[in-house]
Amino acid sequence: MELTLDEAKNILRYIIKNNKNLQEKGQYPIAVSLCGDAGIGKTSICDQLAEELDANYIKLSLAMMTDPSELIGWPFQEYHVCKDNECEWISAKLIDAYTANGWTITPETRMSYAVPKWIEGLDLNKSTIVVLDDITRASEAILQASMEIINRQEYISWKLPKNTTVILTENPDNGKYNVGSIDEAQKSRY
Repeated sequence: MELTLDEAKNILRYIIKNNKNLQEKGQYPIAVSLCGDAGIGKTSICDQLAEELDANYIKLSLAMMTDPSELIGWPFQEYHVCKDNECEWISAKLIDAYTANGWTITPETRMSYAVPKWIEGLDLNKSTIVVLDDITRASEAILQASMEIINRQEYISWKLPKNTTVILTENPDNGKYNVGSIDEAQKSRY
């Protein structure tokens, strides 16, 4: 569907409002992709819309990322500890404090992911717009890592704040641009 930038902005406003309603009902929000020629204003309208709505705005240039941890956070090991009938998962940094307070470390461990730096410091009273810019220029590893963020707004051990809308930008795979193709599994996430 071809749209003017004003039409696209109005549709995005509707999607942001609808995503808030979906999340209030405990449902997953909808991610959307803006696909068009370079320089037409796909990213700019997202920036303008965030300003107009007084929303948090995060733009992640996926083509610039070289390590999935930049997108999904750094992996770390968690340890299972118990005291009386209460059990928790903690990081290695907390083991000494917990054992000093009578907690016992069980043999169970798991891998987790730290909340990425780009999420920190958001005003949780505002809506948030996350733009995954140039998704079709991202490396395969970054593209795969982004799938759960696009689909469920989470990654293993963290979630995006409520009232978040994920918007992807891409150039068309029409032979005019050096972009990768998006397969059907990836497209079904937005």
